[in-house]
Amino acid sequence: KMGSDEQALKLLGRARDEFSRANVAEAPAWAKFFNEIDLSSMIGTVHTELAQTVDAKKYTRTAIPALTKAINGFGEDMSRNRTFNLTSLSINHLLEGDIDHGAKIGRQAVELSEGLKSIRTKDRMKPLMHEAEKRRNNPEARELADRLARFTGADSAA
Repeated sequence: KMGSDEQALKLLGRARDEFSRANVAEAPAWAKFFNEIDLSSMIGTVHTELAQTVDAKKYTRTAIPALTKAINGFGEDMSRNRTFNLTSLSINHLLEGDIDHGAKIGRQAVELSEGLKSIRTKDRMKPLMHEAEKRRNNPEARELADRLARFTGADSAA
């Protein structure tokens, strides 16, 4: 979020290295929840933040496949994590200029989160709403921005 890509990538590389050396089967109970899918989610999330603060073209290229892998790997019991990742994936597609696809994924995130009782999902959707608002001239983005405004309780630009 601070736009410090060099430091973020260094720490992300360290996380990858540490995870590759970890013996997941012998991990303590408190650490067993974190697996390869969670690492992919973290990579996608960090690259999404860098895409928003540093360079969209450079960082969406890594964020999109990492988030897609995480979304496809999360089970039905991981709805909140899927929502977070769908939200980030939508942001990346909007940043790339694939507005219709980004809006479609954003709608999926809203639909999935409507059944959750987590204030964090609403908070995580605010950057998506901001990106959709910037593209209001596109009808899909406008519809998404309005839907997100209703969902989060924020004011829409409409």
